[in-house]
Amino acid sequence: MSTLIRCFIFTHFAGVHLICPIPSKMKYRLLILFAALAIKVSAFEVAKKDTFQRKIDSINYYLRIYDTLSPFAEYDDRFSLIESVQEKIISGLIDVLNDQKIQKYDLNNTFDPNFLYHNSSADGRVHFFTIDAKNGGSWRMQRTILHTRLKDGTVRAAELGENYAYASFGDVQLVDSTSATYIAIGGVQTCNTCIAMMALVIQPDSASAPEIICSFDSRTVDEYDMVYDPLTKTIFCQHSIRTNDPLSGSPDDSFEDGEEQFSEQPQKITFQNEFAFRHGKFVRIKACWSSEEIE
Repeated sequence: MSTLIRCFIFTHFAGVHLICPIPSKMKYRLLILFAALAIKVSAFEVAKKDTFQRKIDSINYYLRIYDTLSPFAEYDDRFSLIESVQEKIISGLIDVLNDQKIQKYDLNNTFDPNFLYHNSSADGRVHFFTIDAKNGGSWRMQRTILHTRLKDGTVRAAELGENYAYASFGDVQLVDSTSATYIAIGGVQTCNTCIAMMALVIQPDSASAPEIICSFDSRTVDEYDMVYDPLTKTIFCQHSIRTNDPLSGSPDDSFEDGEEQFSEQPQKITFQNEFAFRHGKFVRIKACWSSEEIE
């Protein structure tokens, strides 16, 4: 009978600890097995990390390629190539930004800032990532992804597309910490002398989509403005239209009888609206317009 070494294996199975003596040869085999398993588990963890990092590296790779592409290049398949690379970037971003592992990364330098526009709220709960759609027209469409972080740690990411005029967005400001309400002003060039603007309200912990509070289309030659005042928590919007210029926009929806009051003589109509944050939401507190005849 072989000599037994007083070495024990402690195994936990179904809440029961089993203790049994093992022979020396088996002991060494088990030690080798445990070491191999430990190395395998460690390698698996590294592989998982590398896989996620490789996704990020791939996005940065395609961003560098995308920067070299132009809708005005002189080759026939330029638009199909732009679309192909663009989709790899957008789908890649949506993938990694919906992965919980992204919380371990500093989003200020995870993606190459030379090729991807990124801005966020001061607390890091709301992020925008944008690339130029390079569609080649006077409408300078943008591809924008909104990334949010919920109070329970969950991350979300989705593209803001046609419903948000393919706009890009500026500074993200916290409106109210209790309801976790944020605001960002966005815009997009819709023709060589046209601009569309909107005020977007984001509530990361809400299941509802980001809400457009105020929006307008205007000619850049006319006065237009949209600003948020964090002290009074109000949004101020002003824009003008010309009744003889359909591309300058149409009378604000809040003035249902506005067009009936305007004369047949071409006019420039200026609208002003103000929205204030009251009881957890923005409400309109001012709506007025003025007109002047033009040539």
